[in-house]
Amino acid sequence: MEEFKILTHKGTFTIRPYHAGDEEKIFPAWKLAFSSEINTDWWRWKYLKNPSGFRTMLCLSDTGDVAVNYAAQVYNLWFDGMEIKALHLTDNFSHPNYRWAIGGKSGLFVRTGKVFLKTYLENIPVEPSSALSTPLEIARFHYGFPGVRHYRLGTKLMHYRVFGPGTAFLKKEISIDSVINNKGNDCDEPAFYTELSAITSRLISMMDKGYIDANLKKVDALWDRVSLRTFRCAVKRDYAFYKWRFLTRPDKSYIFLFQHALITRRLKGLIVLDCEVQKGDGLIFKIVDILADGEGSCRAIIKKAVSYIEKEAREGAYLAVWLSNNHPFKEAFQQEGFVEDKEPIGFVPCTRFDMHGIRPERADELIWTMADGDLL
Repeated sequence: MEEFKILTHKGTFTIRPYHAGDEEKIFPAWKLAFSSEINTDWWRWKYLKNPSGFRTMLCLSDTGDVAVNYAAQVYNLWFDGMEIKALHLTDNFSHPNYRWAIGGKSGLFVRTGKVFLKTYLENIPVEPSSALSTPLEIARFHYGFPGVRHYRLGTKLMHYRVFGPGTAFLKKEISIDSVINNKGNDCDEPAFYTELSAITSRLISMMDKGYIDANLKKVDALWDRVSLRTFRCAVKRDYAFYKWRFLTRPDKSYIFLFQHALITRRLKGLIVLDCEVQKGDGLIFKIVDILADGEGSCRAIIKKAVSYIEKEAREGAYLAVWLSNNHPFKEAFQQEGFVEDKEPIGFVPCTRFDMHGIRPERADELIWTMADGDLL
């Protein structure tokens, strides 16, 4: 079966997968559901241009309106020496004009979500009759970073399970004194930027996407070393992932720092920063991702980020990082003077294995950073 028909007293609804061009139906519904404009280039980047693909299930009214959008990006997940497909749930919404038919356990939103989950996941406790036929590869893991309200709804109706280890939020204040005196470690390699943005333009000393791309082409070898020793369960950090996630995103810019071996120039670590001006707090540098081939390389790239900010910020600043609380690099941040604080965004990480022979709670082994989400 390729679609489901749902009869209601106010019309017939159709649940079916995304078809090419459906974004023209999704965009106006998005605007109404979220009460905000949608950057259509960003949406196309996030879904259509994702090198690993995406999954979307729609519920359409008999007039063609998108009543429900249930969607995910596909990522390659490294788990116990094998690569499997994972779904990152994002941007799920209901059209406000159809919410009379959307609430409750048998509403359109829940029914569309269950069709999505049963169609695209290998093993999840949803009635088999909910599945549609699909030619797409089936995923064995799904996760998301919902807010508290959506998390509560998801646990009641959509088989969400909270990520057991929780979130570690750590930050380090870059004081005005250290900025003035520049007491940090020398940053022997410059920072490189993906774009010239309004926020970071005054900080830039060099901008070279070609240099970033050349270093990211070395990341596959770095990932091979890290995944064998440190990251047993994590979204694969390869060239395709980094290029899509950071170099091609149309609405944001990022700062890259790289750590190389002194003689061989082998890539030993990288860090990706996002920068924003926050009223009252000055510059906030957010570590979106970090990858290193050991604790020593990790601490070196953290020192480099601190030193870079001390050299370039010219005022007090914060450096902040969000990590899964089981992240092997958490201790390295603490050793470099980062302290834990209350997580400011208010999301609830949820993870679940949907794989035959694997307990769902083994999803607590996932190692993640904010690069695995879409909040930064």
